[in-house]
Amino acid sequence: MRYWVISPNVLAKPKEHPIKNFINMMEKDNVALMGWKEDKPLGAKFENDVKLGDIIIISLRVNWERKDYFVGIVDSDSYHYNYQDRYIQARKLKKFTRIKEKISWDKNCTNESNQTPPAIYELNKSNEYDKKVIREFLKILNVFNIKKDKCMEEYVKLLKEDYNLILTGAPGTGKTYLAKDIAKEMMKDNENIKDYKEFIREYYNKNKERLDDLKKQGDKLREEFIKKFPMDSLKNISIDDYAIGRGDNNSFCYWIEFGLDRKLLDNFSIGGSRYYILYYDKKTGNIVNETDKPDNELIKEIGEELYNMANTEDYDNQDSVFNKRNHYLAIKIYNTYHPYTYFPMMPKKDMINICNIFGIEKDNDNIYELNKNIKKFFDDNLNDIDSYIIRMILLENVKLLEGEMENINFKETDYGFVQFHPSYDYTDFVEGLRPINNNGNIVFERKDGVFKEFCKKALKNLIDSQKDISELNEDAIIKNNLLKFVEDIGNEIDQSQEKLFKLNSIDPKRKVASIKEIELLDDTTISFDIDTKSNHNIKKSLDGMIRLYKIFISKSISEWDRRMLIDAFGFESRITYFYGFLRAFYEKYNYEIEKELNDNNTVEKIEKKNFVFIIDEINRGEISKIFGELFFAIDPGYRGIKGKVKTQYNNLINKEEDDYFEDGFFVPENVYIIGTMNDIDRSVESMDFAMRRRFAWKEVKAIDTQESILKDLDDSIKKDAIDRMNNLNDAIEKIDGFNSSYHIGASYFLKLKNYYKSSSDNKETAFKSLWENHLKGLLFDYLRGMPDAESKLDELKKFIVKEKAD
Repeated sequence: MRYWVISPNVLAKPKEHPIKNFINMMEKDNVALMGWKEDKPLGAKFENDVKLGDIIIISLRVNWERKDYFVGIVDSDSYHYNYQDRYIQARKLKKFTRIKEKISWDKNCTNESNQTPPAIYELNKSNEYDKKVIREFLKILNVFNIKKDKCMEEYVKLLKEDYNLILTGAPGTGKTYLAKDIAKEMMKDNENIKDYKEFIREYYNKNKERLDDLKKQGDKLREEFIKKFPMDSLKNISIDDYAIGRGDNNSFCYWIEFGLDRKLLDNFSIGGSRYYILYYDKKTGNIVNETDKPDNELIKEIGEELYNMANTEDYDNQDSVFNKRNHYLAIKIYNTYHPYTYFPMMPKKDMINICNIFGIEKDNDNIYELNKNIKKFFDDNLNDIDSYIIRMILLENVKLLEGEMENINFKETDYGFVQFHPSYDYTDFVEGLRPINNNGNIVFERKDGVFKEFCKKALKNLIDSQKDISELNEDAIIKNNLLKFVEDIGNEIDQSQEKLFKLNSIDPKRKVASIKEIELLDDTTISFDIDTKSNHNIKKSLDGMIRLYKIFISKSISEWDRRMLIDAFGFESRITYFYGFLRAFYEKYNYEIEKELNDNNTVEKIEKKNFVFIIDEINRGEISKIFGELFFAIDPGYRGIKGKVKTQYNNLINKEEDDYFEDGFFVPENVYIIGTMNDIDRSVESMDFAMRRRFAWKEVKAIDTQESILKDLDDSIKKDAIDRMNNLNDAIEKIDGFNSSYHIGASYFLKLKNYYKSSSDNKETAFKSLWENHLKGLLFDYLRGMPDAESKLDELKKFIVKEKAD
């Protein structure tokens, strides 16, 4: 993306062709105009050098004063624009925006010292003064989200191509959050997008009792308010009953803003006591009047307007006594006295997002119509769910409100997460021996590590995605009946005198012990204890038991003998008990299974999913010790079965365990790995070259993530935080030996939330606390060993803490 400044003095003859004419044409058609033809250098630059996606700033430099008009993003190639039969070039601009803000042009900006700069020139991103101006234009256009989307496309493309990606960069740049966002983006297609109406209905059904109770609480609050402030009483409301600030939390203004709970009812904030025009000063206890009218006259006007708001639908008074947000206040008041006229009040940006998600007609200029359009949609489509409950559901699924529509399909179980540290090893990550209590004796059992366990889930999805509908349907029916059977066995054990469930033996001449206890572990594994002296415990996954059952019914039950069963199942251990269990299941449920199989399919085709495994602080662990022989298996060129390796504990895997990797471990083709690390961490050296070449590397710069990380900072400090952060990082980069790897990321500046809650707090005190508690120590560590470390630290402090002049 490049940044171009173009003069609106298109033909350079303002007397014959007034600049205001071109300004009007550009605004009317959302274009940038250029009077020079393509055969001239400036015209050729406009046609050839300016690319789609670049930013054009329409700005005039006259008499040492800068006049900024428009900014936009190039959305077309150059074309001929008709103007009085003269040849003029034009480029369409999207996000065409009139500039109202004061831009920080400086004499050190490109061409700023030139009284008559060229008709088109480029800002220099390496010029710190140009860079500041560029940031301001990007903010006007809200291009940070566009850049974020483009960056995300690049990250996802890189991960899909290379399978392994390491995000590296300066401290606090949000690499871990970004890794999770990339994982979500990778898994966006894992399931079909649900119908959002269906999502709301499902969510309501799951949380009905709780949500209905919250609704009752909201109704009760509304009743209390109306009882205290009957509509007819508003005309004659007293100052004491109206004004906020006395601390009794019982005034009309307090109730409107806080008492009528924002979560349960309408969300409304006028922005501070002074916007209510008449209020009590908390410190002095005196009444404060923000107008030049006498208190008694003002409260009478306020009372009459409150009454009109409570009685007038779509209230619109150009001469409102309230000089801010009076339409929002009117909706809150009217909807309190007349519930369900409007959809419960929400911030406008949330309502716009709701319209985008549900395809509701928007009216950006009329808050009343926008609100009613939303209400009509939900009345037409979800009229059995109260609109206040719908609003609560939207609030409880805030990502949905923010327009991240894939959120309702995203399952965090589809991505794995681990943070490496110096004591982390192979047994944690791949597999190892773990002590267990076996009837009072401590024994060791082979257990999968977190990564191998994750790969099993991915491989199961890969295998299931290759099955046809009929096979999936059969598996689902057998599974459902197996679950019933496990419950049946448990009930029979409880009700029988012997407290046992008897099994048939595969050898009629020999008896077999009974089951004395059975349970389902984690909804995935059947575990039962046999009534023997050794208390044999048998575990089998549901998928494994389904596989054995399908083998078992492939022959007539009477045909099986012990040797045939061993050969068919692939293991010998405790084969008699498996036979007894499967035969009992067959005799009780096979008829039901066959009957269900003759009915229609009850399942859908399983789609292949992407599984993303995140390794945070990947460089802090001893890589060779953790990965072992997986160095080979994680190589992008050896994904899948061709990368199979024998793990260190492979010989301890029992055939009856149903381990997908019993013949060797490999990383399935649908597994992707993201690692994160700090560029300047001293443990970076632990990443050897063999490991480095198996990953793609991407630097995450501090400026790339500042907008997304700091979005929750209070608006009154956010811009200042971004400016000081950028200025600090510019200064750091000028220190000999330092570069962007030493920048300070926005996560550090997010700590301002600890010291600055709202505009009533002291901004400079907050920045001083940020410096003393979070930045000073880190920067001192950066500068440690430099002969002038103290003076450099003092210089950097000036970019964060603004000391008052003596």
